[in-house]
Amino acid sequence: MKSKKLWTAFAVISSYLILCALLIGLNAWVFRSVGAHGWGYPCGFGIALWIGSIVFFCARAKRKPFALFALICNALSSGLLISAYVIGTQTDVSLVSLLFLAAFVAVIYLLFMLLLSLPVHNAVWYVIVAYVVWLSATVCAGIFLYPIIANAWGILPINYGMLLLFFLLIIGFLAFGSVLPVDNKNELLSALVIPSVIATCFIAVIVILVLSGGDGCDCGDACDCGDCSGGQYNSTSYGKKKTQPIQTMQTMSAPQ
Repeated sequence: MKSKKLWTAFAVISSYLILCALLIGLNAWVFRSVGAHGWGYPCGFGIALWIGSIVFFCARAKRKPFALFALICNALSSGLLISAYVIGTQTDVSLVSLLFLAAFVAVIYLLFMLLLSLPVHNAVWYVIVAYVVWLSATVCAGIFLYPIIANAWGILPINYGMLLLFFLLIIGFLAFGSVLPVDNKNELLSALVIPSVIATCFIAVIVILVLSGGDGCDCGDACDCGDCSGGQYNSTSYGKKKTQPIQTMQTMSAPQ
């Protein structure tokens, strides 16, 4: 039962990650195609779906599929929120690089399954130790191993650090949910919902803080106020502040 539960969790988590990657890649391609840079729409819809997932989770006792709907809402919410970061920061990503990142993180979860498959009598403390060791190894693999492999294949995204952080948050929380005691598949889905809600909340906070506070723009469009026009901006003046000439005594006393 334990092995079957872990493989079911692996299938659900892999689908979750792939759905996020597909949604990020689709949104990035659409916004890049139309030349739009407004990150508020995907961020707003992502937060709305996150709230919807909580509603589905609270009502899961009435309908069994509601746990699955809550998990799907969180996957879509995470994808939209990360899309908002990609669009807002103009990070150049491809669908292939995003799918590779999702696959890389999913494969790391297999190592966690391998650790949990070892026969141990006192399972409670062992699961805690295995999770801490695996989580530390996951962070190290993301920092050191992922950029080497992705760069060798020529699919390393620019500013990949934040994208890696988002996916590591997802896999870290979902892996914790996968080891909670459950008796059937529906309980497993419910056990994965709460960690996914927390992971999505962290992603939302990070995205909003980065995009709302890191553009250095007075007009709130991540651009110089003199270049705002219909939600677009001139990339040559992005992030630059206008400087005023220094007044000296000679210039102040000179005739106008």
